[in-house]
Amino acid sequence: MMKYQNKILLKNTIAQYLRIIISIIGTLISTRIVLAQLGISDYGIFSVLAGFIALFGILNNSMIVAVQRFLSYEIPLNNNLRLNQIYSTSIIIHLIIATIVVILCETVGLYFVKTQMTFASGKLDDAIFVFHCVVISFAFNIISIPQQGTLIAYEKIFLASIVNIIETLLKLFAAILLMLVTADKLILYAIFYVIISIIIRILYTLCVKHYISDLKFQFRFNKQTCKELTGFASWNLLGAIANVGKVQGVNILLNLFFNTVVNAAYGIANQINSQLLFFSSSIFQSSNSQIVQSFRLRDGNRLQFLVFQSSKFAFILYFIVTLFVFSTTEDLLFVWLDNVPEYCSIFVKLMVVNSCIELFSSPLMLITQATGQIRNYFIVISSVMILILPISYVFLQLGYNPYIVLYVSIIINIILLIIRMIFVKNSCNFIELNKYLTQVILPAFLIMIITCSTIPYISCIPNIWMRIMAGAILSPLSVIILSYLFLLTKNEKNILNGYAIRICKKFHIG
Repeated sequence: MMKYQNKILLKNTIAQYLRIIISIIGTLISTRIVLAQLGISDYGIFSVLAGFIALFGILNNSMIVAVQRFLSYEIPLNNNLRLNQIYSTSIIIHLIIATIVVILCETVGLYFVKTQMTFASGKLDDAIFVFHCVVISFAFNIISIPQQGTLIAYEKIFLASIVNIIETLLKLFAAILLMLVTADKLILYAIFYVIISIIIRILYTLCVKHYISDLKFQFRFNKQTCKELTGFASWNLLGAIANVGKVQGVNILLNLFFNTVVNAAYGIANQINSQLLFFSSSIFQSSNSQIVQSFRLRDGNRLQFLVFQSSKFAFILYFIVTLFVFSTTEDLLFVWLDNVPEYCSIFVKLMVVNSCIELFSSPLMLITQATGQIRNYFIVISSVMILILPISYVFLQLGYNPYIVLYVSIIINIILLIIRMIFVKNSCNFIELNKYLTQVILPAFLIMIITCSTIPYISCIPNIWMRIMAGAILSPLSVIILSYLFLLTKNEKNILNGYAIRICKKFHIG
C-alpha cells in the first residue's frame, strides 16, 4: 500500500513540475508583453487593484484548505454519504460567499478605490472598470474552490495541473492579443481576465464530474457539515487575512506612500517569487492529502516520512532556482524587461529570502490543520503576522525606502517559524521536532549561508551573459553537492547511491 502511495506521490509531483515549467515560461513571456503593452503606470493600476480585491477574496485559501482537509479526512473510511455531504454543502457555501464578496466589493471596496487610492490623472474611470472586472473574476474563482479542493483531496493532481496549464496558455494568448489591437489595452486585458476565470471555472467542474464518479452534487444543505466546514475555515480565515496583508496589503500600503511605478515593481517581483514558490509548494500540495490521511489512520511513521521528505526536496528544488535568481537578479531583469522599474531587483531578492524561511513553515501548518486543533494556532499566528502592516506603516511614515516592508516581513517570519514548531510539539506527538530541526532546518540554513558566499564572485564577472551562465552552473551544482553532504541522512544517501548505480549499469557507464 505504501509503495502505491509513493508511486501516486511521485506521479503527482512530476505532473506538478511539468505544470511549473510551462507556467514559469508562460508567465515570464506574458508579463513582459503585458508590461510593454500597458506601460508601467497601467500595469501598476491592474496590479494594485487585483491586490485590493484579494483582500475581499481571502476566504479562497481558507475554504479550499477546509474542503480538502475534510474530504481527505473521510476518504480512508470510504463513507460516500459523508463525502457527498461535504462536497455538496461546500458548493452551496461558496455560492453564498461569492455573493457576499461581490456586494462588499461593489460597495465598500468601490468607495475605497474612488476616494482613497492614487491613480494618474484621467485614469480613474479606467481603474473603476478594471475593478469591476477583477471583482467578477474573483467571484468565479471563489465558486471554483470546492472543485479545486476535491481534486487535491482525491490526489487528482494531474488533472489540476492540466487546468493550470490551460490557464497559463490562455493568459499568454490574452497577452499576445494585446499586441494586435489598438483599443484601450488596459480595458481589454481586464475583460480577458474575466473570460479566463469563467473558462477555468467550467473546466474544474468538468474534471470533478467525469473523473470522481463517487461525488454527485445535490442541492441539500447539511447544517452540521456546514458548521464543521465554516468553523474550520473561520479560523483559517484569520491566517488568510494576515497572509493577504503580508503581500497585497503591503502593495496598497506602498501605493499610499509612493506611486503606481513602485506598485509595478512590487507586482513584478511578487509574480517572480510566486512562480519560484511553485517549486516547493507543488511537493507540499502533492503530499497534502496523504499527510491528513496518515494522521487520520494514526500512522506516525508515514506522517513523519512525508513531512521530512517533502521539506527536504522542496528546499532543494526551490533553492536551486532561487539561488540562481538571487545571484543574477539585476542581469535577469535587464534581459527579461526592457524597462525595469526602480526597486524591482531588491524586492525580488528580499522576497526570495523571505520565502526560504516560509518554506519550512508549510509542513508544520499542514500538520496542525490535520489535527483540527487550529483555533489557538491561528489566533496567535495571525496576531503576529498582521503586525507586518502597522510596523511597515511606521517605518514608511518615518521616510524609509519601500523595501523596508520586506525586512519587516523576514523578521516576523523567523518568529512565526518558531511559534509553529511550538504548536506542533503540543498538538501532535507523531513528529520528532528535534529531528526536524537538526535534520532539515539547520542543515538547510547552513547550505544557504555557504552557497550565498559565492554570489560576490559571480558579480565580479564583467560580461552579463557569462555572469548568467556562471550562476546557472554554480547554483544547482553547489546546492546538490551540499545537500548530499549535509541534508540527506545516511539511509537516504544509500537509496540515492543505489539509484545512481542502477542508472549507470543500465547505460553501461563506468
